[in-house]
Amino acid sequence: GEPSVDVVDVPLNLGIAIGFSSHQKTAGTEDMRKVLQSPVASEVFVIQGGRIAAATAAMARGDVDRLLEIIGGDGFHEPRRADIGGYGNFSADELLELKKTLFRKLHLALNVSGAGPNMQILFSKREYPKGIADAVSPAIIPWFQERGIKLTVRDMEIAQGGAYDYAIKEYGYKQNDPCACPPLE
Repeated sequence: GEPSVDVVDVPLNLGIAIGFSSHQKTAGTEDMRKVLQSPVASEVFVIQGGRIAAATAAMARGDVDRLLEIIGGDGFHEPRRADIGGYGNFSADELLELKKTLFRKLHLALNVSGAGPNMQILFSKREYPKGIADAVSPAIIPWFQERGIKLTVRDMEIAQGGAYDYAIKEYGYKQNDPCACPPLE
């Protein structure tokens, strides 16, 4: 068939906070990219692909609880970058244990934001209607402080309209229509 793009809206009850990190990366951008180029075991790709599919399905259904359960796991980027000090003075195993603890105790998902070192904290607005920063800070800030990193947690809003919405409005782009993009001039 023809190529197409499916768009899944972010569930309205999904909240986000950002943990702004004071960590100055010891690994440069080139090192952060280079570490991703080494071979990855096929089972890691299979597990990661399953996570992506399950997370996408949870988002499409608006199932924030399931999304939080799945999205905290990254078997590819985070472990490699954490182990070269890309996010701070901790290993991938230590980061994974923190993620598991935060999910178990506070029902939230912690992820590295982009290539780091900032952290992304996803949560259910049904559980935390006023945001997560006050609830998570006592659990997460000391963990980072023990590793010489100052972390400041701030509640944020997930944008409900972005470049895709703009393209639909301004250019008449239609979902699943690869030919609907305006010609480049």
